[in-house]
Amino acid sequence: MSIEARVRAALLPIVPVVEPDQYSGTATVYITFRFDEIGVLFAEGEAQAVRYLLSVSLHMPLRPTVAGESTNPNTLKRQIKAALVGIGCTTPDIVDASDEAGRIFVFECEATDDGAA
Repeated sequence: MSIEARVRAALLPIVPVVEPDQYSGTATVYITFRFDEIGVLFAEGEAQAVRYLLSVSLHMPLRPTVAGESTNPNTLKRQIKAALVGIGCTTPDIVDASDEAGRIFVFECEATDDGAA
């Protein structure tokens, strides 16, 4: 299974919108992710595995946008962290990149793909 499919499968039960690179829809709570690929475990000049440097961003409003909305960022952060570790990622570092436009929590971790799908 590709890294994109693994990330989406792990995070969609937590947040219903999970998109690679960017999202331009209307959801107020969503996740975007990106990754870099680095070849590792070289043999005979060929990488035998891939190391992914993964960045997952949880986007949410500063305050609830509709009556009754209660999206707790701490709960979501714990769930996302556990989901990433559950698909074989290292324990992510979490950076608060929030600004006046909204809350953004960035999860940075590594994952590997040894070719076993």
